[in-house]
Amino acid sequence: MVIDNFLKKNNQMKKETKNLKEGGQIMNKPKMFKKVICFVVALMMLMPSMPSSLASAIEAEPTAADIVLNKTATAVEGQENTYDIQLSVKGKNITYGKIVDIILVLDNSSSMTNSLVQMTENAAKLFVSKIFEDSGVDARIAVVKYGIKASSYKFSSNDWKNYGSTLDQNYYSSKKEEIDSAIESLNGRGGATNTEGAMLVANQLALLKRSNAESITVFMTDGVPTQHYNNLHPTGGYNYASKSDYNEALTAAIALSDNSKIYSVGLTGALSQYPYDNLIAGKFMNQPPYQMTRDSNYDSRIPEFSTTPSSSYAVAYYPITTTNTNDASQQMTNIYSGIASEVLAMAEGTVVDIVPKYFKLTKDSKMALTDAGVSVDENDDGTTTITYSNVVASETMNNLLSYRLVANSGFYGTGYTNVSATYNYTLKTTAGGSGSL
Repeated sequence: MVIDNFLKKNNQMKKETKNLKEGGQIMNKPKMFKKVICFVVALMMLMPSMPSSLASAIEAEPTAADIVLNKTATAVEGQENTYDIQLSVKGKNITYGKIVDIILVLDNSSSMTNSLVQMTENAAKLFVSKIFEDSGVDARIAVVKYGIKASSYKFSSNDWKNYGSTLDQNYYSSKKEEIDSAIESLNGRGGATNTEGAMLVANQLALLKRSNAESITVFMTDGVPTQHYNNLHPTGGYNYASKSDYNEALTAAIALSDNSKIYSVGLTGALSQYPYDNLIAGKFMNQPPYQMTRDSNYDSRIPEFSTTPSSSYAVAYYPITTTNTNDASQQMTNIYSGIASEVLAMAEGTVVDIVPKYFKLTKDSKMALTDAGVSVDENDDGTTTITYSNVVASETMNNLLSYRLVANSGFYGTGYTNVSATYNYTLKTTAGGSGSL
């Protein structure tokens, strides 16, 4: 795509979108075309005699040709030579042959009001429904709840077992009704928030995954760590996040990320009333996180954090900052639905975009990208490289964090901004493979 004077001079032209690249190869040789046609005809003749499951698998398996990388440039109204850039990736979901073991980690602390419990249950159950929507997906789900203690649900006995119990395969289930029943037992009466315990139990479960399965953890919280384990005994600030509560939780989260891919969801709207807690939640949940060097000592002082980031533990963090219950419920439903789609995504990789030397990122955009874990590198030749990691291609359009560009002095919006964007992916299908488009 060219962002040029045409956009500037024509008020009617506000947006231009281009399919940068699509996966697959073009067949331009007649002989190859004939061979493919013959293969397709032969396959169609064989289909009636194939087992239905095999026919379904052939039809359902996505390929690189299903991946599309898009980019949209929108002129910012009232600002000359300024453009909002939106990159997006789309593919298909794997509906056959996907093997996954999922751990749902749900906050059951006392700050979880009835409405928060209900919206969490609804979103989690929708997530379960979407995972089991296609019969070709081989999924198991474990459920963890945490308050002052952390526990996991044992499906064979229909009860909760606290951290310290010996876990086995009975803590996973592939039956939707059983999983829904465990989710529905949340009550918001768990007391303080033992985030470390939640991560420790999730790690125990991650180590029990099947050898050929991908491990996924979906972690949800409405606050900050206020408890941790001393051996098997909960201890900590209780009413505030002590340094040990926080750092033990962070250590456990990073350890879990070695064995499971983590998605984090934060119901942090209520924290806007508590500036210290809001700061702590941001340092813990945003990626990369930061270790705490001094706590608030019962909210009597501003907490302090390391200036050097720790290792990221989550591939994505979804904050819900609204205090409107209906809006928060809708956001949570959309988030859990989106995570389910990502779990079944056909590919994952990095998107790399090169901003030409004619343009500069705005200061706010650069800060927003960096805060979100996007790599921004200013090169010696005047170009800027923007790298998005952990980008999945699924049936849901994956809109990456947008950014704003301003043409440098002496330039009037002329520049090629699309030709250098690439998606370097690894296929998660049974066929596997990797590529770039």
